[in-house]
Amino acid sequence: MQLIRSHSADFIIAIKNDFIMDLYFLRKEKFINLLKEVVSKPDLFLTVVNRWEGNSIRVNRGKILEISDYVRLDFSFLRQSILKDLDEFEVKISQLLVSYINEQNKEIYKQKIFQELDTIINLLDKNMENLI
Repeated sequence: MQLIRSHSADFIIAIKNDFIMDLYFLRKEKFINLLKEVVSKPDLFLTVVNRWEGNSIRVNRGKILEISDYVRLDFSFLRQSILKDLDEFEVKISQLLVSYINEQNKEIYKQKIFQELDTIINLLDKNMENLI
């Protein structure tokens, strides 16, 4: 993994999936230099710039990523942490609350919400020493 030098980035590109986030930091000087390199040759220019209209420029992401500083953040360790359970709890509670609001038989969803709350509180109590 390459560490970022202490400079400010003018562009930050984040590409992520569930547990991995790739960050690309690009200074405007590098971007301008790339454009200067390719502007004199139309075929080369079109490998970088897809469209340029007014103040808007559409570029080939791959070319930009090649000249950027790169950092990968791997959050896969969260799969085995209590944060995974908290995330699942949030999803379940949100779904149950929507159902509670939209459905006629509110008592069923109220009971399910309390069951989920009880489950997550028990899980927190069981893992309290690992949380502190």
